Amino acid sequence: MKHLFLDNSRPRYFAQRGAAYVVALLVTTVLAGFVLVFAREMRVSTDQSANQVSQIQAQWIAQGALEAVRGDLASVIALGQAPRLDQVDAQAQQLGDGLFWLIRPDHTDDSEIAFGIQGEGGKINLGALITPVGNGGALPDFDLLELPGMDENLAAAIIDWQDPDENVSPGGAEAAYYLSRETPYEIKNGGLETVGEMRYIRDVTQALLYGEDANRNGKLDPNEDDGSANTPDDNADGQLDRGFIDHFTIYSNDPGLSDSGEEKITLDVVTSAQERNALSAFLATHVGEERAAELAARSFARTGSNSSYVSVLEFMTVTEATEEEFELVHDGLKRLDNDENIEGLIDVYHASEDVFATLPGLDPGDARALINARPDLENDEPVRNISWIIDVLGEEKAIEAARYMTHRSLQFTVDIVALSGDGRSFCRLRAVLDCTPVLEGDTTLPRILYVQDVTALGWPLDESIRETLRGDATPEEVAAIYSEASN
Repeated sequence: MKHLFLDNSRPRYFAQRGAAYVVALLVTTVLAGFVLVFAREMRVSTDQSANQVSQIQAQWIAQGALEAVRGDLASVIALGQAPRLDQVDAQAQQLGDGLFWLIRPDHTDDSEIAFGIQGEGGKINLGALITPVGNGGALPDFDLLELPGMDENLAAAIIDWQDPDENVSPGGAEAAYYLSRETPYEIKNGGLETVGEMRYIRDVTQALLYGEDANRNGKLDPNEDDGSANTPDDNADGQLDRGFIDHFTIYSNDPGLSDSGEEKITLDVVTSAQERNALSAFLATHVGEERAAELAARSFARTGSNSSYVSVLEFMTVTEATEEEFELVHDGLKRLDNDENIEGLIDVYHASEDVFATLPGLDPGDARALINARPDLENDEPVRNISWIIDVLGEEKAIEAARYMTHRSLQFTVDIVALSGDGRSFCRLRAVLDCTPVLEGDTTLPRILYVQDVTALGWPLDESIRETLRGDATPEEVAAIYSEASN
């Protein structure tokens, strides 16, 4: 019996041990699961923290790049030169532990991104459409119909939105139209505060304002040339429709000072002895007394007959000054006493073909000719005057067109793409800087007129840049690779 009892107890004993083993295994499995979940959460939390650090780093790099550009522009003005697009280092520049790029449109090539700052003087100032150029001159008759997507009714609506009256231009729209909409709103009857405000103007659609350039990088990306397959809808014609945002500005303004910040000499109706002496002294300083006497005599003969100069360029033809002499004096001359704080002068070195075509007296053929003949400024060569347009347009047409032209921009759009050192995050800022206060001696750095964070538009450059940085490459190595690519 005892033997039988012992034999019966052994299965129970092993069953208990087996149950304990199973329980222990389950507990271990559950604990292991908790550890794995905790480890995963820790990894996710670590990644989130790393991403946040990278994002903050990219944001600070963007801010630092903006300050660097302000300093560079101020340095150029301190030298008495007109700022240029290529005077600021723009591609794969290292800042701290990260990198930044400055991007801008290349109006001659839709397939590539250009690097540098963008002159606002190369665009049509919306305020100049209702404000006379030169504060008293004739109303500039910009031919807006030369712009892609523009028609007569839309052009009239743009004028009506800004002018102070309630008189409806032919085809335009005043307060009655906007108040009758499903969601009514007031008409501005004043100057726009941003170009984006054009979206409120009748018939200005999202597509017209921003074109096909969804990420606003100035390049025709695959999704911007595939019809309706991907956002945005486009016409798949192999060309980038840049939209009104690329043609209009509200910022361009010239204070009527020379590049060195000096008051300009008035050419128009120089009759008093004081005015004649001022012009003669100015010319003598730049071309010598003997030659100055000759130029001044011819100028006095013209102004003494009360025949106003159409533009400063006419001074060159009237006085028979050489191109070299005009280069020395053009920046210190102005046509009228009230040629100051002028809105809407078109910078001949920054304007696109579409913008040139809107200038009074010019046609698309003239615009293309100006683009093709525009001088290439090499290395640190200063911006030259605009006398070269005589060879392109002919003397009579050039003198008329020069009234609406300038050799410089003083306001710039800065489109900054900043990338963290680990390639995890980027930040993109678009800012508008005004160099006028520096030229006037009021501030030491260009004033920031506008800043917008456009990171949400997406990474605008080649994805290989981020992939390279996420690999084993250092920011220094990436800077070397991609800065050399632009040379």
